[in-house]
Amino acid sequence: MGLESQIEDDLKQATRERDQARVVVLRSVKNSVHNLAIAGKEQGKAVTAADWLKVIRSEIKKRQDAQALYDQGGRPELAAKESAEIKVLGNYLPAAPDAAQVKEQALKFKQDLNLSTPKDMGALTKALLEYFAGAIDGKLAANIAREVLS
Repeated sequence: MGLESQIEDDLKQATRERDQARVVVLRSVKNSVHNLAIAGKEQGKAVTAADWLKVIRSEIKKRQDAQALYDQGGRPELAAKESAEIKVLGNYLPAAPDAAQVKEQALKFKQDLNLSTPKDMGALTKALLEYFAGAIDGKLAANIAREVLS
């Protein structure tokens, strides 16, 4: 079952169960992907599973930022709402590999691609991000690349 159909099914189920919080979150994801699809049609691109993951990650990031602002502003009830929405969205992300697995792969790429200097950090980071296909974020990949190449 693809991510799109899973979200569709979960949206239908949440609607039937009258789980308003999940309905709002899943609709916002669908709307963001729909907007991405409209922008992509102009360029002749179709929406892929990677695009769905990218949208989910950006929605999580928005909610994390909002949660931090609510915490600073002394609004714990709104921060809790954002936290609940983050948990709903987190269910759709692939399991993230641990840092040891990423470092092991980085060492393999370092040998395979003959990378040795800190100037090669961008190439190693890009290779890690492509290999793990959205399962890790750029910050983790960059930190591990820096560690391996230094």
